[in-house]
Amino acid sequence: MLHTISGWRQHKLAVSVICVALTAAAACTRAPAVTVFVARSVVTMDPARPHAEAVAVADGRIIAVGSREELSPLAGCKGCVIDERFADEVLLPGFVENHLHPDMAAMLLALPITAPFDWELPGGTVKGIRGRQAFLDRLRELDGALDDAEQPLITWGYHDFFHGAGLDRDALDAVSTTRAVVAWHRSFHEVIANSVALKWMGVTRETAARLPGVALRADGEPTGRLSELGLLVALGTLSPVVLGEEAMDRGHSIVRQMIHRGGITTVVDMAYGMFSDEREWPILKRNLDRDDVPFRTRLVPLPFALGREWGDDLFDKVEALPQRNSERLAFLRQVKMIGDGAFFSLLMRMQPPGYLEGGVGEWNTEPGRMADGLAPWWKAGYQLHVHSNGDAAQVAVLDALDQLQAEHPREDHRFTFHHFAQARPAELDRLAAAGALVSANVYYNYFMADIYAERGLGLPRAEKITPLGSLVKRGVKVSLHSDLPMGPARPLLAAWAAATRLTHDGNTRGADEALTPGQALLAITSDAAYAVGMEDELGSIRVGLRADFVALPDDPLVVGVEAWPDLHPVATVLSGKVYPVSR
Repeated sequence: MLHTISGWRQHKLAVSVICVALTAAAACTRAPAVTVFVARSVVTMDPARPHAEAVAVADGRIIAVGSREELSPLAGCKGCVIDERFADEVLLPGFVENHLHPDMAAMLLALPITAPFDWELPGGTVKGIRGRQAFLDRLRELDGALDDAEQPLITWGYHDFFHGAGLDRDALDAVSTTRAVVAWHRSFHEVIANSVALKWMGVTRETAARLPGVALRADGEPTGRLSELGLLVALGTLSPVVLGEEAMDRGHSIVRQMIHRGGITTVVDMAYGMFSDEREWPILKRNLDRDDVPFRTRLVPLPFALGREWGDDLFDKVEALPQRNSERLAFLRQVKMIGDGAFFSLLMRMQPPGYLEGGVGEWNTEPGRMADGLAPWWKAGYQLHVHSNGDAAQVAVLDALDQLQAEHPREDHRFTFHHFAQARPAELDRLAAAGALVSANVYYNYFMADIYAERGLGLPRAEKITPLGSLVKRGVKVSLHSDLPMGPARPLLAAWAAATRLTHDGNTRGADEALTPGQALLAITSDAAYAVGMEDELGSIRVGLRADFVALPDDPLVVGVEAWPDLHPVATVLSGKVYPVSR
């Protein structure tokens, strides 16, 4: 309920001096209106004052934090409003999701989902599919439901370990020999195409031999699998279909609701331009740069992809991107590189002995090219982010960072490793010594540690997926992300997974790599903001920061970490504006 000043006085609060940065007299003379949000408790994530009862907001910024008594002088201010709608809830800083992909998520979540685990979408739960026969039966069912004989069938969610290894063109030809059928892998980093789809993409015996990332049979024919750099070949054909206006608007509606339901107030698109600036910008403007969107989006360009579009003008055009900035949609002075392959595909680059079944993974950027590719941005003062999954990738990226520092030393560089699925102690030591950060995907452990303990990695390495505990012990600041659509945009679920090390099937993997509950909450609030250079704007509730909050039914630090998956946000507050969460 929203209370006026008289309603506030009915609580008989005593008048006292506000022991914060704003006096009552100063507040009363301000031109902007002041709203005081009162809560059962305010968990600030500010070590100087961890708990409060009320927060005063003006012009979208926090102007005071304190107890009811300390903020009671504001009751005498003309135009002040006391908002008690959260009197029974607990306020935390709005969660910061520092690595997801809005367009990729919208694209994939708008497709028929054939993943091995359930996906909770706003319209209901899509049940997971396990087993080769069940997977192929679902494809045949989807094929039969399409009226247009020319319409391609594109699904998302296939995984070898759950749907049977070796899915190829022959298996998909058994679904249809007249329709293009494409099974997008759960990792996003590869697709499997039937013969019609390969012809549609222009992948023939002759062209396949020249294309990177296109798997070949012993007779030289393409198997139908296109991974990593080979995915770029597929995207040239797939993008006009999967990035169509109607499909993307439908997908973005799903993504917006998922982000809001997760209690997130700021998201970072950690690979802007992966499909092209020309395609992505209109989609993002139409779907995210609106007053009814309950979160802001910050964009980190992917020069590798944008360079294909912009050529020699790449640097100047990236420099000019902030000219487009608005309140909801803005570019950060940061860039990202993709080092190795995908975790979900077991294409991350591993040191010997490699994978149990053989192979060592793939590079997206060869080690010898990493430092040169990052150097122009490093020298220009950009913050650098690198997708770095396997333990061999950690070595290569650390070597590049050492070279950059030797050639052009920088303080507080905030060089950030993303995902960080595997690392050995020597690389953990080097990373800490280099002053780097880690933004980790703990859903890797949650979804895949059990199966990877048996296949791919084996038990010892599966126990060390996303080794957060080892990083924190070395003084490395860590944050958590979903990489949506790789994991659900539910920061409290990710924090729970990091604090418990529980898997989807209820097993504990690598208990010594767990974060404490306090560390896990920092990893989705202030430390998540720090990893993208926004800690002076977001991530804690203190004077001067944006008035971004999430309202929860209970205090996560009081109810215990086991209850976190069921602590569903009641509302979010973005720059002082309240957005109730509907379910």
